[in-house]
This record gives sequence, C-alpha cells and structure tokens, in this order.
Amino acid sequence: MAVVGQQLTAPESGWKRYDDKNPCFKYQGQWADYVYSSHYQGSHKATSIQNDKVSFKFYGTKLRIIGYRSSEYSTSIEIKIDGIAYIYSQQGASQFQTILFEATGLMLDQHLVEIKKLDASGTNAYIGLDAIDIDSTGRLLHPDEVTSIYDLSVGKRIRCHYTAGSNQFGTFSDLGKETSDFIPSASTATPNGDFYWICVGYDYLERLKLVADRNIQIGISWDTLNAAGIVTGKEIYFTEVPSAKFNIRLLTGGISSTDKDNEWDKIIVESNLGGTITPGDNNVWNWNGVWSLTSTTRTEIGATARVVRGQAFVANYSHVYTPDTSSTSGPVGFRPVLLSSLPSFEIESKELIPSTVWYTDTGTITLSASITHLNNIQIQYRILVNNNQVYPTEGYTSLQPTPTTIVVTFDKTLLTERENLIELQVQDEYGNKTSWDYTIIKENIDTVTAERRFEFPGEWNQEDNSKISIELGGGLKLVEGVLNQDYYVTTTNLNHIITLGRSNIINVVVDGSDDIIENVNFIEDMTTPTPLGAGYVSEYDLRLNRFTDINTIAVIIK
Repeated sequence: MAVVGQQLTAPESGWKRYDDKNPCFKYQGQWADYVYSSHYQGSHKATSIQNDKVSFKFYGTKLRIIGYRSSEYSTSIEIKIDGIAYIYSQQGASQFQTILFEATGLMLDQHLVEIKKLDASGTNAYIGLDAIDIDSTGRLLHPDEVTSIYDLSVGKRIRCHYTAGSNQFGTFSDLGKETSDFIPSASTATPNGDFYWICVGYDYLERLKLVADRNIQIGISWDTLNAAGIVTGKEIYFTEVPSAKFNIRLLTGGISSTDKDNEWDKIIVESNLGGTITPGDNNVWNWNGVWSLTSTTRTEIGATARVVRGQAFVANYSHVYTPDTSSTSGPVGFRPVLLSSLPSFEIESKELIPSTVWYTDTGTITLSASITHLNNIQIQYRILVNNNQVYPTEGYTSLQPTPTTIVVTFDKTLLTERENLIELQVQDEYGNKTSWDYTIIKENIDTVTAERRFEFPGEWNQEDNSKISIELGGGLKLVEGVLNQDYYVTTTNLNHIITLGRSNIINVVVDGSDDIIENVNFIEDMTTPTPLGAGYVSEYDLRLNRFTDINTIAVIIK
C-alpha cells in the first residue's frame, strides 16, 4: 500500500482518481495551469498567492491529495475536512504525482474539503493540485452541488447528462447523477457527457430557473433548435422527477449591443448569484472560445440575424444567421435554460391534540393529517419527537398511494418538560421531501397575569411601605417574576400591571404597615374585597391546584 511521500502515477485498487481540471473543483484566487507531460493527464494547477484556495465535496471514506513536490513549494498548506484543519507540506525533492496528504476511516458520507495556501508569497511560494484519489465507489461533487432538484437555491447546481448527434437536438437524462465525464468546456458537435445546471432564481411564473454552465453542443444552428421547439420553449421530462414539469429554451440576448435588459447580461455578465460566484467568471460559465446562441433577433441587421454572446469576452455581442452552425470568429453553441415547476405534495388538515399537557398527565397524543401529491405519487412518512424517531421505529413507513390520511398516537411520557418539537416528515417514492412541525408544551407550572392598583387616601409617606408577594409551592414567593424578593409600593408605582412567571400558586400575600388599611380585591370571578386590620398579613387561599381559570388579580391598597 502506498504511503504519503510516495509517487503514485495511478490509483491503487479500491481507489479512483479525478484530475485537477474536473469541473467539480472550485478554485478561488489566481490559480494557473502548468503543462508538463509528467503531471497526471499532462498538467496541474498551482498558485503563489496567500489564501488562494480550492474546495470540493466527495462521497466516500478516504481521500488522497496528489501533487507535484518541489523545493519551491509550500511547507504550510491547510486542508480542512468537514471543518477540521490539518497541515501538510508540498516541499521536497522534485517528484511528480506525489501523495501529499491522506485521510482514511472517514464516515461513509459527503465530506466538504478546502485546501488553502497559508504562507506568503516568496520562498516556498507555490501550492499545487494535480489530482485527488477517493474510494472507487465514491463520487466527487462541486461544493455548491446538490443531487436533488428540491435542494436547489440560487448559486447551487445539479448535474445532468446530454447526448446528441451532429446538428441535432439531443436527449437530457440522469438529473443529479454522475453518469460520465463532463462535456468539454470548449464543447463538441456530438456530445455524450455531463454538465451542470446552475440555479439563477425564478421566472415570472415562479418556476425555478437554471442555466447550463457551458455550451453543451456546438455546430448546431438556430434553425435546428427552432425546429425542435427550443427557441421559444419545449417541454421535457426526467425520470428522476417524473411528476415535475420542465421546459427548456434559449437565453435572451438583447436586441442591440446597448440593450442590457436581457438574460445574458443580467445573469451571465452581472449576477454574483447571491455572493456565490464572481460575475462573468469564465470558470463558472465557460463562455471563452464559443458563441452562445440566444432567442433574440438582431432586428437592426435583419429578420434572420440571431444574437450570439460571449466567445472573446463575457459581454461580447454579435450575430449569426439562422442556418449557420459556426461563425468566422468561432463556433456557435447551444446553452439551454431549464424552467421547472416542481411537483408538490401537501400535508393538509393537520391536527395534533393537545397543545399543552400537565406534567402528571398520562395517556396518548394523537397526530392526524391528510397528504396529497400531484399525480398521486406514492409517499411514506415518519414521526419524530425532539429529533428522536417514534414512528415507525426506524426508517420510513412503507409506500402508500395518495391522497392518504394518517392517524398516529404516541405516549405522553415521551415528552419532556417545557417545549417539545413534533415533526411529521414525508417523502415521495423518488426521495423528494416535505415536513410539518408542531410544538407541545409539557407544564409543571401555570401562568397568571396580575394587575395591582394602589390607592392611598390622604397623605402617604415613604415610610409607609407595603409589600406584596405571591406565595408558591415549596415555600417560595414571587414578585415581579423574581423568586424570593419583596415588591414595595412607592409613589411611582401606585398603578401596576405585572405578568407573573409560571407557577403552582398557593396564596396571594399582602403585608402592610401599621397605619394602612388594606383591601384585597380579586376580580374575574373572585370574592368581594375583604377588609383587614392594620399590620395584619392577609393570606387568601385560591383553592386551585392549577391556576388556569383566573385572568386578572387586582390588589387595591387604600
């Protein structure tokens, strides 16, 4: 078995290799290509700029970083795997395709990796990446990549496959899957490879809008695409999401070079996709060297002049004629837009009873809901209480047709005191998910709102302090929501309203000074005022174990 520091020109058994030019790598900074036949597939990427980095995700349990080792390379390269940082060196005797770093024994899952140059430019100036090796059954993913269309948001991307014959509209398939190598960034007339759809937002019909990250085909004319219905929009389907509706068309390009109110300028040239990219970045959009056909007619030239964009620089503007498959300044390509009306399934008529339980209560809680799905796709579900699965014991229920009604009961003893999060998680037979959550409060204390009005006849002195408190279970008392403190009447708080904390209230206690007569008045279904003698403590027994029937307490001191 190979070890760190050893040259490894091909992956060992149980591993597979991805080259540094793979579109799944996200380079940030001033990385450049260096061509030499001894590198894996003839070149590698390197940078001398501090804090330049490359990131990617992979699915698997092990990782090797393959690169060129040299005395001119860094001794301080940071690699983070799922946020955990390690340091490795790329400095040493000259050797191509060297194992620079290795991690094994990782959990079988997706892992986010970031490699960054820590030291400044100068001595040990460079870091480089030639390739990575991962599990032979694993998969490399872009850091912004998702595998389900339901997980897309602006700046995220999803993989897709496209195959076509020369000057023919082709077939899209395998949404979210790694099927083959990527279509070259310079494209091809007979594509049979993968590319990315990048999410750029929504259209006016609130359909998800995605744009291909490259021209997926060259040598195809505007007339060919128009005959296939692509210029104005054609409905297509993906078996991965059979109930979703997809429409494919061309970008708009502006009726003149000064017209910026079009999709090419607004998306490709100007947008940073919510801060996830640099606007116009060729590493994202692969516009360099290929014109992209648009749906727009350049009317100032003629009815058959169709606008093309890109090629030499991102904002470049020109035209070809409808039968043309190329231009004198470069090939003409097909870069589609995908619009998606996602299938929806709804959790309806949701009910969970009760919303509050007392800590001594026993019995069960019932959750009921109706679930519908577009085109009656089958669904399955599970229920979690505080992130612990309670039904079924593991996984999801078996698939069942929609619409369907579910009724599930679970024991109240599963609840903890205070708030409890109840989740109903539903997924359809293709793995698309939705959920509903609800909060149940398990109480061992109660709530009361107290209104206190203090009225003093004649002259009142500061020395004539009175204090009021609420007596709780366990010998405690509550004032202003604070345990074991006294509330004193002052000239500034003669009228007072307090919302007390939650508690099992026993008594209201009024402790007055010798020269004040106190009246205690409980409004809202309580007794009439009870006169008390000077200097006495009034204890009014509420005779309620759970104080849920009284909205307001008014204490009036005269």
